[in-house]
Amino acid sequence: MATDPNQSTLSAFPDPPNFYTHFTATNLAALRAHRRAHGLSPRDAVPASTLPADSPLHYLVPPPLPPSGNYWSFSEHWQTPEVHPTLESHGIPRLYSSSASTPTSRVLELRRLSKSLLLSFLELVGLLSVNPEQYADKTADIQTMLFNIHHLINQYRPHQARETLCLMMEEQLDKVRKETEGNRRAVANVDAALKEVEAVAERVREGEKGDVPTRRVEVDSEERAARRDRMGWRLINEAVA
Repeated sequence: MATDPNQSTLSAFPDPPNFYTHFTATNLAALRAHRRAHGLSPRDAVPASTLPADSPLHYLVPPPLPPSGNYWSFSEHWQTPEVHPTLESHGIPRLYSSSASTPTSRVLELRRLSKSLLLSFLELVGLLSVNPEQYADKTADIQTMLFNIHHLINQYRPHQARETLCLMMEEQLDKVRKETEGNRRAVANVDAALKEVEAVAERVREGEKGDVPTRRVEVDSEERAARRDRMGWRLINEAVA
């Protein structure tokens, strides 16, 4: 898909790319006719070299995947494949060991640089009290240390992202476990309530059999039966809640 160099991407909410205006019924029909003329199916990619020069059909053809070369995104220049700049490429001396390739070794190097940075700051304070005109060299050393610390922190980002993702997954797993345990408790409460209702029904059936005259009189009381029903439904509602 062709890109529009005049498309502005400086806004926080940029407008859609201008090439969307080329997706008209006429251009789509022309692209289908171009596919038939070159024996291409709707699923086949259309080679850009087969399209006429300066044709709007170029905007209807997706770019090749994966992309190659350089591209601009939101006013930032990106390379494919992505290449991370090094300290040496910016002319900054590297103060940490080249073997610092693991998270643990990076942490040790960060601690060492932090202590050196604190010592350099104290030396700068002492220098300013004695000879302030010689501050430039010491501030340059501090700047170099800060660049190295920042570069090490950026190398630590992938490990931090993985650990953050693991933590999020563990939190989701704990949430699911708590919800499952709550559901199990609710099921147990419902089972207990149903057993209680079954016991009430059993007592009602025993009263209807007339085994005990006094019991039959109690069961025949509509008020007592209604009270038992309300008690059973209350138990069920409490278990569900």
